[in-house]
Amino acid sequence: MRGSVRATYRGACVVAVTLCLAGRGAAQTPPGDNAGRANATRQELERMATDAESVASASGGEVAQTKRLEAAAIRARLRDGDFRAGDRIVLSIQGDSTLNDTVVVRSGPTLTVLSLPEDTLRGVLRSELQPHLTALVTRFYKNATVRATPLIRLGVRTDFSCG
Repeated sequence: MRGSVRATYRGACVVAVTLCLAGRGAAQTPPGDNAGRANATRQELERMATDAESVASASGGEVAQTKRLEAAAIRARLRDGDFRAGDRIVLSIQGDSTLNDTVVVRSGPTLTVLSLPEDTLRGVLRSELQPHLTALVTRFYKNATVRATPLIRLGVRTDFSCG
């Protein structure tokens, strides 16, 4: 009996979350909030920014303002990169020895891997992280295989209000 009550509650929670997410349409998304998907490449983001700027110049009113903000958000992402202090990266380095760890991005944003010099992640996109860290590590450790997976922060609302 307790299992069925728990399953019913869990099902109700899933339905509530689904309805809240489904009700959040494009009109409710803050302007400039769409700066491309998380793993977009630099070329994809450049194209998205150019397209948004084209639409802004050909449009007027609220559409133009929204597209200008979207293009500005994308350009800021291209300039600053995706990483902020506190972000975490799952890192695996295999070579002479093996390192499997989760490293934390520090302010700057900077990253320290093993005993290597501090490295900046300013301007680095998620899609560029693996080659960026591979280049850093292989300067000091030849024949090393680097695998880097950036983790994405999630926020969870617990009040289930759809407003």
